[in-house]
Amino acid sequence: MKLVESHKKRSAIPEHPPPARRRREEFSAIEYLLAPGRHNALEELLLEKERALGLINAKDFGPRVTDTETARQFLSRVSVCTRDILGLSAPDRPDPEIVLRHNLSRLPRQTMKSYFFFSTLCLILGAATISQDFRLPYNLILFSALGVLLVIPMLVHRRTRLHLEHQCHYARTVDGEGAIVVDELHSIQLQSYIAHEYGHHLISSLRDPPKEAWIREGWSRLLQWRVVSMLARVEGDPAFLHHALFQIVSELKFVCMLVAHLQNRKLPSKIRRIPTLYHFNPLYNLITGTPGVHNGRLLVHALGTAVFFLESRERGIDAVLSDMPLVPSMRKQHEQRFFGLSRQ
Repeated sequence: MKLVESHKKRSAIPEHPPPARRRREEFSAIEYLLAPGRHNALEELLLEKERALGLINAKDFGPRVTDTETARQFLSRVSVCTRDILGLSAPDRPDPEIVLRHNLSRLPRQTMKSYFFFSTLCLILGAATISQDFRLPYNLILFSALGVLLVIPMLVHRRTRLHLEHQCHYARTVDGEGAIVVDELHSIQLQSYIAHEYGHHLISSLRDPPKEAWIREGWSRLLQWRVVSMLARVEGDPAFLHHALFQIVSELKFVCMLVAHLQNRKLPSKIRRIPTLYHFNPLYNLITGTPGVHNGRLLVHALGTAVFFLESRERGIDAVLSDMPLVPSMRKQHEQRFFGLSRQ
């Protein structure tokens, strides 16, 4: 199945809008977050979610989904949960197709090839080193360098795996139909990520979708959290909450750092110590094989998550989700405004 564009490219806002326009779009969200007392509520929300994440001692996220039919079954399950939550009937809009990539299943074989290449290289260089009359500490330095070469395939493997696991996205096929593109994730992780992209599918079907990227991302993240909470309750398995919670905690901490910087104040140590998905130190990323961070994309996701979860804390999650006019009755009752923030 050929894909032609992602939900970001299909929206009214380009993937990389001009800086001036991007600043206007982000301003309303930042203005909301900079309101008096809002940073306290934001930090309390972050600590609340971080405590919830710490209580989940999940190790088993199900088997990897390696065939399209099984992936379709999980998509159907997420669809049923989502429609039940939002009060949508099945004929309202068809479900998207699911495109299952197989990059993760090929990764171990590629890593073994890398190990074979670097092992052979180290043997050749090691033999050349032994044949020379090097003295301490030069021979130790040379053998240490050879050891570093053997670590490279492991770092590349980790970096590639993490990158592929987070490449789930919503796109359009050449026929104009919606599609969720995902790799061979563990079944619980797969359902969590599908729930987020299903939100983008619903938004894309609106006649007048919100132009602000942070609104689209924030609403989809809130819907994801609502869906996985339902799945966790139905299955009696808190592991369904893990991946969404880790994303939420990571994005909330990023916004806490941003707000503290704009207000010229220092974050409390208990906030700074919270581990997240994102690391901004290039040296750390190089040593650990952690993927880099696209700051602009993270900013959009994080602003949306912060605003929508703060609103849901005050008004209730279902009330906030209903602000998106997905059905005709909602369209008549709601103007295209969110939390009193008019569109720019």
